[in-house]
Amino acid sequence: MKNKKKVKKAADKLIKETKKSAKKEEKVHEKIVKAEKKAIAKDEKKKKKKAKALAKANKIKKLMFVKFNVASETEEMYNEFHKEVFGEKGENLLIFLGEVKNAKGHCVLADLKTGKVLGMYHTANFRKATEEEV
Repeated sequence: MKNKKKVKKAADKLIKETKKSAKKEEKVHEKIVKAEKKAIAKDEKKKKKKAKALAKANKIKKLMFVKFNVASETEEMYNEFHKEVFGEKGENLLIFLGEVKNAKGHCVLADLKTGKVLGMYHTANFRKATEEEV
């Protein structure tokens, strides 16, 4: 009988210690997850700030001549459709008609060559046309 009590007491002690250890481990895990989320949020904030600064430096205004910035896309992304619309190397001259109000970051353009109106392209993919290009 004494043996059973000793075994039960040892088992209870072990269970209690295991629960404490599990709680500590859970708290450490929560801290790690929180730190990771904070780092991701900080990284996202940096990316947004950098994009905003780039957009400000390359501020495109209404009725301005623009060209598709081929460098903004990877070679795979600049596919046959883009080449047809914007030219082989993005050389087609476009007029920036403005940003779509309820779709921030998207714009409407007019192609001078074809007279087509193009919509819902990302504003960040365009750059001001230089005086030589116009």
